[in-house]
Amino acid sequence: MNRAELVEILASRNDLSKTAANAVLETLIDTIQTAVKKGDAMQFVGFGTFKSAKRAARTRQSRLSRAGVRSARDDQRRRERA
Repeated sequence: MNRAELVEILASRNDLSKTAANAVLETLIDTIQTAVKKGDAMQFVGFGTFKSAKRAARTRQSRLSRAGVRSARDDQRRRERA
């Protein structure tokens, strides 16, 4: 299922226009993202929990030189935290 299909289901089951259903979905996603960025966890019983988890930086092995290198993904996470 993609976003458009979800919006269509929300609209039909709740007697909303697709624009209103999309706004509700956007608000839900934005609220979850904001809470997780602040470090809060959002728990929906019977569905799941959204929370932020920090991982240690990973060292990967270069295929050419066999030297250990930090992945670009880890560097990007470091920039976002700074």
